[in-house]
Amino acid sequence: MSNPDFKLWRSRYVEGYCVVSPPAGVTKGFQLSRGISRAAGWPSGLVCRMSDDFPKDIQLPDSLFGAGMVVVSPRARAQLEAAKAVDLELLPVGIADHKGRTVADNYAIVNPLKVVDAIDVAASGVIWNRIQSDLIASCQQLVIDAARVPPEVVVFRLRHLEHQVVVRGELARQLEAAGLVGLAMRDPAQFTGS
Repeated sequence: MSNPDFKLWRSRYVEGYCVVSPPAGVTKGFQLSRGISRAAGWPSGLVCRMSDDFPKDIQLPDSLFGAGMVVVSPRARAQLEAAKAVDLELLPVGIADHKGRTVADNYAIVNPLKVVDAIDVAASGVIWNRIQSDLIASCQQLVIDAARVPPEVVVFRLRHLEHQVVVRGELARQLEAAGLVGLAMRDPAQFTGS
């Protein structure tokens, strides 16, 4: 059951464009996938380093692949700011080349703070995590109940799948129309847990 009202934010590899590692030096990095505010005390000078596995890929995309989180260019950031997303932090991070030299210092980690309990558990065919019983291990498809998402919320996380960044369909279409390199929005109906 496809839902054009919502998309999962994904990044994709584009030949010639850098693949990066998560930024080193982030304490309690797990908080960046749970909707916990990190603006207070955010360290300066953090960088995502280009992966040595892709030595020829050095161009800077708008949605970085490989970071394990949503990292965006100034162009993508401007789109999010124009959407007036509530409860959203854009945490500064730089990009370092393969030799460790900072080549950009104006990227941002997208950290949605709003966690919405909007998964239709029955329709999604959820299988719960055996260790952390409040987290979803997998599902047949991800069904988001639009009625449970407050209308002012355009970028958010899902209760039980906090590491997923979700955007409203209208914003996803605007981001795609802007031609952002590396952006690959995914239909929740195609999500099975990976």
